[in-house]
Amino acid sequence: MWKVDLKIAVLTSSYPRFPGDGTAPFIRSFCEGLSQIGHDVRVVAPYDPEVNPDGSSDVPVDWFKYIWPENLHLMGHARSLRADVSVRPIAYLLLPFYLLSASLALIRIINRQKSDLIHVHWVLPNGLAALFASAIKGIPYIVSLHGSDMYLARRNRFFGFIARMIFRRAGGVTSCSPELLDAALEMDAPEHSILLPYGVDTNKFKPDQFNQHIRDSLSSSDDDVLIMTIGRLVYKKGFNILIDSTPEVVEAEPNVKILIPFLLFSFIGI
Repeated sequence: MWKVDLKIAVLTSSYPRFPGDGTAPFIRSFCEGLSQIGHDVRVVAPYDPEVNPDGSSDVPVDWFKYIWPENLHLMGHARSLRADVSVRPIAYLLLPFYLLSASLALIRIINRQKSDLIHVHWVLPNGLAALFASAIKGIPYIVSLHGSDMYLARRNRFFGFIARMIFRRAGGVTSCSPELLDAALEMDAPEHSILLPYGVDTNKFKPDQFNQHIRDSLSSSDDDVLIMTIGRLVYKKGFNILIDSTPEVVEAEPNVKILIPFLLFSFIGI
């Protein structure tokens, strides 16, 4: 059994860099939630020229540099992938420097914090740095999957091999969706890996209070059935499937309207 007050070193490739940044605010929320329930959490994240924290979070972040000049810091923060489905060519050149620097930064934080556990977000590429630091320091690591990592692992044989190696040595794996969990188990993730959907702050997200406003803006009657889908407009999210199937849905239920609020993304950071 784990003790209640864990010292957790978190390695992530994406993290909010400045107030209002829409890059992975959910990772910051996870870390702050762990801190609020009594754990000592310290984050290791790649440096970016736009880093300008406002000091509003109690969770300290170590922004590690891995290349010179500074404008070549293109790993992480949604900058190394094209639409989340392919790797930008320059990322392959930066990857060795990134992994070495991430590993050293993680080990430095482990030494300073006396960490009990490494929590790594995205099995690729961060899992390799966690695996290395775990072997050096003799502490376990767990992996949380968020989508783009497994998308690449399932479509590239080399990435799949690396992911299997990381999963086989992981102390545990969490996944935000059943599909990702099944894919991880197929790649030798531990049998005790679990489905752990993202939580929602119900004090902030109350659909009922916006319901009439949305209907009014769409000139929609109370008899209409509104289907709203939220996510980044990238191929892997499957919006094309929704759009292609809309005529068939409308034919069966004429009062259906599909809502894709793409202007909302820069605000909520999804």
